[in-house]
Amino acid sequence: MAPPHTQLPSQKRMETSIQRAEIVVLTNLGWGYKKISKKTGVPVPTVQGIVKRHRISGRIDDAPRSGRPTLLSPANLAAIEYAVENNPHASLDDLTDQLHALKVKVGRTTINIGTKQLGFRLLIPRKKPSLDDFQKIRRKFWCYRQTGQRIRVRTGEELQRTNLAPTFRSGCIGIGCWAAITYESRTPLIHVRKRTPAKQTSKCDRLGLNAQQYASEINEPFLIPYLLSLNPPVHGLQLFLPANSPDLNPIENAWHLLKSRLRKRFSHSSAEHQPHTKEELWTAMEEEWEAIEQITLDKLLDSMPNCVEAVISANGGHTKW
Repeated sequence: MAPPHTQLPSQKRMETSIQRAEIVVLTNLGWGYKKISKKTGVPVPTVQGIVKRHRISGRIDDAPRSGRPTLLSPANLAAIEYAVENNPHASLDDLTDQLHALKVKVGRTTINIGTKQLGFRLLIPRKKPSLDDFQKIRRKFWCYRQTGQRIRVRTGEELQRTNLAPTFRSGCIGIGCWAAITYESRTPLIHVRKRTPAKQTSKCDRLGLNAQQYASEINEPFLIPYLLSLNPPVHGLQLFLPANSPDLNPIENAWHLLKSRLRKRFSHSSAEHQPHTKEELWTAMEEEWEAIEQITLDKLLDSMPNCVEAVISANGGHTKW
């Protein structure tokens, strides 16, 4: 063990004001440096420095640090915050040029430090569906309906745009499978047939699932029997989701789980080869769908109230879900 007056590199420490005051008092009482060091645990050279500083300047705290003052004044921080909020995609070089144009002379390193102090982080932008103002209104009203909230309107203003809870059609096309989930239950994975070019209804029709195909190939043979098989059975269910709102549909998170399991199954580290035919891929999809634990799907359903509240709080805009 090292002597009390020896300070190892890994034991670097700062003396408290109480310790420094104690050292000065013990010195005035006639104690020697080694005796003070043994009592306080402060190295002898440090004790000598504290006593010498007190005799010369009458103070026990450290003198103010010399050197160049910081460039991150409140005004500079405000300018950095303004530049970042107006252009969050800007690089450090772009921010430097913008600030120099505003007569704020700070460098890249200072700007980088300032953004961290302001709480900004460098992240890859999250991918979210594009939403126009009317779609935000749809999403917000849909969530209000789920919470049972009503709106207050004057007589004659019921048909104003902001007071409507509009109906809308799904814009989803090109899906290859379908499934439904409920608490403690799910349907098998259903293959969705792609329509032939002869069934194309317009030039913009990409031959994805439409209402007629959904009614004849999913609703009647699969969905209705499934709902009637539940305990208790479900009758007359009507639920329409706003467009571009995957965060309001828990099945979207289930599809994400399925895709993640498939990527893991066919990763380079996996022994299973990549599927070469649609049949092989479909077999893998069915197996991975059945392998997802039901409790995981139940948690997705439990998250819906939080999703609805988040959309209302965001005024119909994007959420983290």
